[in-house]
Amino acid sequence: MGWFSKITGGGEKKDKPEREFDRYTGTGETVEILVDNSGSGKPYELLDVSLGGFAIKGYEGTLHGNQYFEFKFCGRKLDAPAEISGFANIVRVKEGMLAAKFTPQPRIKAFLRDYINS
Repeated sequence: MGWFSKITGGGEKKDKPEREFDRYTGTGETVEILVDNSGSGKPYELLDVSLGGFAIKGYEGTLHGNQYFEFKFCGRKLDAPAEISGFANIVRVKEGMLAAKFTPQPRIKAFLRDYINS
């Protein structure tokens, strides 16, 4: 940042933009990353989820930023399994944490809206 921008008030750090969706902390849910067509993958503990994406912990795989993958969300609702599969795009992988955003899939938003609000 140049000295001129400091004098004119430019170049100041801006506040982080507000999130589009509220995050909800995981309460025992898992996310499986489906690495092949077998329909099963390794489960990872859910850190948080929103209508826009999720974060998991304990990830040590080979996926990297901006890569698409298939997942399966596994939770419980009214003492019954609540599961849905879909696709996501990796936002970041860092220190055992993987954060991803959902590709446009209205059925996932509807499922999570119902799951979070129950």
